[in-house]
Amino acid sequence: MTKTCTPESSRECVEWVRRVNGRWLVHDGLNETAREYLDHLAGTDPERLGRSCRIVRTLVGQSRGVEDPKPRFYGGLFSLATPSEAERFFANRLFVLALWPGGHFVLPEGISEATVEKMRALREEIRALQQIL
Repeated sequence: MTKTCTPESSRECVEWVRRVNGRWLVHDGLNETAREYLDHLAGTDPERLGRSCRIVRTLVGQSRGVEDPKPRFYGGLFSLATPSEAERFFANRLFVLALWPGGHFVLPEGISEATVEKMRALREEIRALQQIL
């Protein structure tokens, strides 16, 4: 079920993000890192937690069905991270860093041009959502 979240429904969005993150199989413990980040925001900045989860839910809802929603999910989740949070939670995750609007768009060598373009487009979608959510 696809749903757009509002500030009033942020709690439900956070619960949805936690539930989805807990079910997915991902590489190198990304779901555990995401859980730690969610817990961190819950304790330090609940408003930004709600905004991040609204961005995630919107991005995943806009996915094209055939594409993997994980880049949208994790790119949206970490999109409002501060530089110190980026260093703490995803400094070694090049794809997350490439999607993070607060950093430079740098991808590992050997990535296809089609993937690079998808990543750039997704980064721009994230930036646009940050302005309205």
